[in-house]
Amino acid sequence: SFIGSIPGSNALFPNHFASALSSDGNIFYLYNQEAGKLYIYDLNSSNGAGGFNQTANSPLTLLNPVSGALALQMAQTPFGRTIFIAGDQGIVVQPLP
Repeated sequence: SFIGSIPGSNALFPNHFASALSSDGNIFYLYNQEAGKLYIYDLNSSNGAGGFNQTANSPLTLLNPVSGALALQMAQTPFGRTIFIAGDQGIVVQPLP
């Protein structure tokens, strides 16, 4: 579960994560490039410990993840059907459940 803070970079894995918030503010997306997974959190579903529960479709394992990127950015389409994850090593276009 998501414990209330957005994971960031550290000395071992700079820019290891990318994140995005849905346009309605109800869903938080977190991409972990080392795991090649997209985690999806429902911001309307508290886990009772100050964080949020993952949705039933989380995590999504990406078939062609961006690996080894030095910088990552993530954006969602206006209608919330697709996530774009871009880095200096490539881009992923990921349909959302």
